[in-house]
Amino acid sequence: MTELVVTDLTFGYGDDPVLSGVSFTLDRPELVCVIGPNGVGKTTLVKCLNKLLKPNAGSVTLDGEDVLGMRLMDLARKMAYVPNRMDQVFRTTVAETVLMGRFPFAQWANSDRDLDVADRAMGALHIQAISDRDVSELSSGQLQKVLIARGLAQEPRVLILDEPTSNLDVRHQMEVMGFLRDYARGNGIIVLMVCHDLNLTAAYADRVIMVSDGGIYADGSAWDVMTESNIREVYGVDSKVIDAGGRPHVILFAGGGE
Repeated sequence: MTELVVTDLTFGYGDDPVLSGVSFTLDRPELVCVIGPNGVGKTTLVKCLNKLLKPNAGSVTLDGEDVLGMRLMDLARKMAYVPNRMDQVFRTTVAETVLMGRFPFAQWANSDRDLDVADRAMGALHIQAISDRDVSELSSGQLQKVLIARGLAQEPRVLILDEPTSNLDVRHQMEVMGFLRDYARGNGIIVLMVCHDLNLTAAYADRVIMVSDGGIYADGSAWDVMTESNIREVYGVDSKVIDAGGRPHVILFAGGGE
């Protein structure tokens, strides 16, 4: 099984510290959600895992190899990153965009296997019907699914996503969360995602990492992490956590609670 180990990770922009002494290990196929208020370093954290940002101190290792020392192409064969938006430069179709995920494996031309992997990725996200459309013509929700499919086309051992449900309506949020959880378990990979929605996290995450003030405040199951006291301390709001079909459900109180 793939193992991703983060040890004493520290990062800051100039003199502004963002992360300090962050440590955790991911070593099982599951959906892991990183939660926390705006500005606490969630996106910075996941970008430090795949060399988009270079930590000031600490280390990130993937199967015992320091990520900073890996060639980008070698890292891309094991780890995929799905941003929450696409900065498009060239006009491309959905199929062409998903095929970009095969770049770490491609030779001079796309092989039959590349085409098959991309087709299966589109099928998994139910976007085959729009494969010929230009991505500039898509809704934000459709585009988000294309970006996820592109990540899946890399056949990664670790799939990292930055708020993949932020542009989706409620039904599609639930669909994508359920898909990512089942894909992690069914394909034996680690799926790590930043999520801003407490109840989506509570309903689907196998493990929750709660970040506060640049460090890990709590780490464990949804029941262990998403407690009324933790939510009050980290988010500064009162809540009630109830059992909803065996999973926690968070009810937030406006104006200070009861």
